[in-house]
Amino acid sequence: MWLTRSEEGNRAWQAPVLASGATPISLPCLQFDFMPENTDSTRTVLSEADWVVFSSPRGVQAFMEMGLNLAVNQRVACVGESTGQSCTEALRKPDLVAKDGCAEGMARDLISVADWHSAVLIGALDPRPELAQWLREAGKESQSCPVYRTTATPLDSHPVTIESGDAVFLASPSAFESLSARCDLDPQVALISIGPSTSATIRAAGFAVAAESKTRTVQGMLAALAGMNQAAQ
Repeated sequence: MWLTRSEEGNRAWQAPVLASGATPISLPCLQFDFMPENTDSTRTVLSEADWVVFSSPRGVQAFMEMGLNLAVNQRVACVGESTGQSCTEALRKPDLVAKDGCAEGMARDLISVADWHSAVLIGALDPRPELAQWLREAGKESQSCPVYRTTATPLDSHPVTIESGDAVFLASPSAFESLSARCDLDPQVALISIGPSTSATIRAAGFAVAAESKTRTVQGMLAALAGMNQAAQ
């Protein structure tokens, strides 16, 4: 089973993959760089926000590395349980965690909370626009603050051949784009997607999605793989 996140992300997924009885193969397709040049602008936006929303554990880490702080009266929301755990360990327990790990769930949960006006969205450069769009449509102000950028690992590193019948876990559209640029994918490779946006990117490139996780977690992806294998029997 091929893991295509960053080196750190692949390491975090190896134990649950091994526990499932599969053999993980790490193929780092992504790398992350913090953006300290955005520290001052992010601090200014933070000072005016009712909610601080973290979209990933990487965003929490970058926030800390940049020396940023939460105000005592600010509420904190996290997309997904892994982001919530990172926030609890590094900053404080979040007030809200979108357990389904998607932007739609985060927007729905935030909109259901009364008595707030503005949110700052802490995450990657060039984030997907849905969360900010849904908040604006609900009459809320939101501003994205990029604290890290995601790039593909260099094409000359980690040359690989993925065999027909192998399973590949893809946790983001960027991971698939990096993977497909690196090697010629056999149509018989089982591409396991973490969610709808990743699945859409895979299909737009002309490939089939073998299974899609119901949650943005490695456990969800393992369950999707198990369901695919069971259906094939």
